[in-house]
Amino acid sequence: YWQNKLKPQKIEAWMDELKISEEDMIESLCHCAFEMIQRNETDKKGQEIKNVLDWFYSIMKKYRFYDKPTGYKSFEEIAIERAEQRLKEKQERINRINEIKKAEREADIDLLFSEMMQKPESEEYKKCYDALNEIAKRKNSGTIFTSVMRSKFIEFFFPEDLPN
Repeated sequence: YWQNKLKPQKIEAWMDELKISEEDMIESLCHCAFEMIQRNETDKKGQEIKNVLDWFYSIMKKYRFYDKPTGYKSFEEIAIERAEQRLKEKQERINRINEIKKAEREADIDLLFSEMMQKPESEEYKKCYDALNEIAKRKNSGTIFTSVMRSKFIEFFFPEDLPN
């Protein structure tokens, strides 16, 4: 914005005259440039600014700083927001991958359990059945029996999947 409007020597002269730091001057120039672009070089009342340099200098002379306009974000703030957004997207992908892995694991266990239940003669089935209490053994079918068998199946063959 300032490339064809302002020379470095003028900036240095203003910094010396107004006794302000390079950082404050650069930040003020950024604030003014943002506001001039946003408002098409008009003041807050909508009046055209004839000479942006005079406008900027008068504000700097009065306040020694051009205040941050509404909606302004520094390059650093934009970079931080972008980095935070990238991090959030990565975390969302990781969470999604973990959800998929968990669902796959549960599907694998469901499939193995279903296969075991179809083979009452298998060692796995016998191990689970033998661990049941007498009441559960008498049921020998139905939801409660299946649920208790499943909990024994997980306990014996997938203990890492038990709730904490």
